[in-house]
Amino acid sequence: MAMDNYNIAQILKNGLYHKKMKQIELAKHLNVEKTAVNRWCNGKSIPDGNTLLKIAAILEISLDAYIKQDAAMAKLQNQRLLDTCDRLKKEIEQMECIIKGK
Repeated sequence: MAMDNYNIAQILKNGLYHKKMKQIELAKHLNVEKTAVNRWCNGKSIPDGNTLLKIAAILEISLDAYIKQDAAMAKLQNQRLLDTCDRLKKEIEQMECIIKGK
């Protein structure tokens, strides 16, 4: 699953706000450095999958909406790649015809 740093940061910030929890408190619950939580909240990095699940449990938040959005985005990106491959294949075929015609 490809995670978007900005969306994860927003989820974390909202979860911390609603639980009235500080980053340092979350860091203690997760047994990680406060700087790691700060990087996640600022979108500079993302937690690994297991840590993300722990965060969701601690902050009592659901990741379902994000996961569904992420899956839809991955499907769209895959379709764009397939379309690009088809277009390039056609261009190569046209070039081969031109080369053979000369």
